[in-house]
Amino acid sequence: MVTEQYRKHGVTPSVAVSPTSGTATIAGIEPALTRIAEMAHIPANWDGAGAVPPTGPAVAEACRLIVALAEREHQTVGRWIVPLTSSPIADGGLQVEWGGPDARIEVQCAPDGSFGYLIVRGTGGAADYEEADDVAFETVVRLVTTVAAP
Repeated sequence: MVTEQYRKHGVTPSVAVSPTSGTATIAGIEPALTRIAEMAHIPANWDGAGAVPPTGPAVAEACRLIVALAEREHQTVGRWIVPLTSSPIADGGLQVEWGGPDARIEVQCAPDGSFGYLIVRGTGGAADYEEADDVAFETVVRLVTTVAAP
């Protein structure tokens, strides 16, 4: 049913999508999932400097994060947290970015499926940065929610 829409992109997120809100959520995040699925098929050396394509674990975890955030926010307040952009990382990971009124967060889905993040609050010389690697999934969800839907 709803999960089949993910599979058409060659991606099977490891979260369940509820039948009651799943279709609306899919419509809200379909462009983000499509972009991740397209990046899963980029060739080796895509940057001309030896970059590897995104790994299966990086793709799966990026999709799981996007779906979990969309589902959680949609179920609690009736809106979606949709990523601003996503991009491949030369080591086989993916970066997904969300923004809010006062900050933005870049989440790195590493080749092994682990997470890291960079939060930027403010701009220019007054900007404040927070970053970490090997962060738990629930911590990343909380941080993205805090930044993108304060």
